[in-house]
Amino acid sequence: MKFKVYKYKSLTSTNDEAISCIKDKKINFGFIFAQIQTKGRGTKGNKWISLKGNLFGSIFFSSKRKLSNFS
Repeated sequence: MKFKVYKYKSLTSTNDEAISCIKDKKINFGFIFAQIQTKGRGTKGNKWISLKGNLFGSIFFSSKRKLSNFS
């Protein structure tokens, strides 16, 4: 499989698009970035401030292993 980069002008969230790629589009791994995020989110439920001119991205991969096995 080839690692692909997906570029968007605007997304609600790069993380939401990554989840959609895996679940709906059956894409196993890649990198998504957007110039603008309208509903980005940070860690621990914090709002992610998405000012134009910054880089917003998510690297994603599909795995059958539990996340606890990646430590």
